[in-house]
Amino acid sequence: IAAMMGAMAFQKGLGAVHALSHPLGALREFKLHHGTLNAVLLPHVLRFNAGDEAARAKYDGLRRATGLAAGDDVANFITQFNHRIGMPRRLSEMGVPSQVLPAIAKAAMLDHTHATNARPATEEDYRAILDAAY
Repeated sequence: IAAMMGAMAFQKGLGAVHALSHPLGALREFKLHHGTLNAVLLPHVLRFNAGDEAARAKYDGLRRATGLAAGDDVANFITQFNHRIGMPRRLSEMGVPSQVLPAIAKAAMLDHTHATNARPATEEDYRAILDAAY
C-alpha cells in the first residue's frame, strides 16, 4: 500500500515543469539533469500558470512559504534563488539545441504529467515556455 501511495503522490500536480523536463531529459546525447531542468523551467511555468485564476490563489501560499510579501513575484523569487545556488539561467546554457524545442513541446502534450498542470496548456503554450527558458 505504501508503494502505491508513493506512486500516487509522485504523480500529483507535477504539471508542465515535468511534462517538459521528461522529454528534454530523454535526449540522451545531451545528458541533461532532471532536477536542473526543473529549476530552469520552473520560473517560466510559474509565469504561465499565473494566468489562471485557480493557480493564482495557490501563489499566496507559495508567498507565505517563501517569506514573500503579498503580491511579490514568485517566479522572480525562484529565478533569483536559482542564480544564488549556481543553476544555469537558460536551457541554452545546458547545451539544449534550439532545433529540438518543437519536438519537446509536442512530446510534452503526451507526457502523463501534462494533465496535472494548474492551467491547461497547448503545444503552442509549451513552445512559448521553452522559448522563454531558452
